[in-house]
Amino acid sequence: MTRRGTLLALCALTAGAAPTVEPLDIGSRLELFVDDYLIEELAGDARLELQKPVAREVVLVTDRPWEGNTCAYYTLFRDGDRFRMYYRGSHFDEAAGKAAHREVVCYAESRDGIRWERPELGLVEFEGSRRNNIVWDGAGAHNFTPFRD
Repeated sequence: MTRRGTLLALCALTAGAAPTVEPLDIGSRLELFVDDYLIEELAGDARLELQKPVAREVVLVTDRPWEGNTCAYYTLFRDGDRFRMYYRGSHFDEAAGKAAHREVVCYAESRDGIRWERPELGLVEFEGSRRNNIVWDGAGAHNFTPFRD
């Protein structure tokens, strides 16, 4: 048999022999499928698709003086029996064309994710009072991103 014949025979024998890959054991933990790392294949009509939000009632009206008119960067997560929400409070004065007060990070919590409370934390003074839900007012308040470690 020639070298070429031997090579063709070996290729033919190994073409269908894919290595056996063991499935990843993720136990009972929940996984967020944002890519195909844990998905071997999608068949039929299956596809990765983000859920579509459903508009509901407003759960938090940001009407406190320190929250201002430009609250943003909401971060929510579940921590034990509570949902925790952190968000930026700031107020932009359109007439003056500038911020009316410094940016702050505020906190709210909920047991059901629908009814939210803003506890008076007493951590940061705002306009002479600590009766607020501000957790941070230093550098980094603009894009504050909390996480649970």
